[in-house]
Amino acid sequence: TYVHRRDTDVLAQRSANLETRARREAERTLREAAIEAGIYDRARASAERSLGSLVRSLGYEDVTVRFRDP
Repeated sequence: TYVHRRDTDVLAQRSANLETRARREAERTLREAAIEAGIYDRARASAERSLGSLVRSLGYEDVTVRFRDP
């Protein structure tokens, strides 16, 4: 992500680490919620089907889709 514009008070002290930590925590929370709700597994299965179909349409017969752990 990228901060396009930041408006702060003249006396406010900016903390670049705060934004980074907040972003990472939000990502971690969303990832955990997606796993708990089954969204991650459904997205993974859908991506595997779509990528497998795409690669087979290019003439490949034996297709294995691998994922990194979230």
